Amino acid sequence: MDKLEYQAIEKLDASNYNSWCDDVRVFLLEKDCWHIVQGTETPPAEGATAKEVRDYRLRKSRAYNIIYLNTEKTHRSLISDTEDARQAWEKLKQHFRPESRARAVALTYAFFSCKIQEGKLQDCMLLVYASL
Repeated sequence: MDKLEYQAIEKLDASNYNSWCDDVRVFLLEKDCWHIVQGTETPPAEGATAKEVRDYRLRKSRAYNIIYLNTEKTHRSLISDTEDARQAWEKLKQHFRPESRARAVALTYAFFSCKIQEGKLQDCMLLVYASL
């Protein structure tokens, strides 16, 4: 892939998971790899042609490559133990968007911990919103 393609997507960090997901999903759709990440595309059946197998493997590798290279280096260790795009996607989702009661409590605490200072409330609200 051309290096310029990656410049349009802001790398995943602790504050941009939701927008990163949308951007990477669209990029994976463009590269015909999204169904692999979602798990709705299965590997070619036994007896498939060599070209079909090669094309599937290429798209599977491309999907992981897109996810990995669009993640900040500090967070790549979360997915470096796998080469499977679907597993990488799920690990990042669990890390940045856990759907648990503890997460809701932590966000509520962060919100109510904000102190109103002139011109600073909006910054605090954005920080909490970015964590959603």
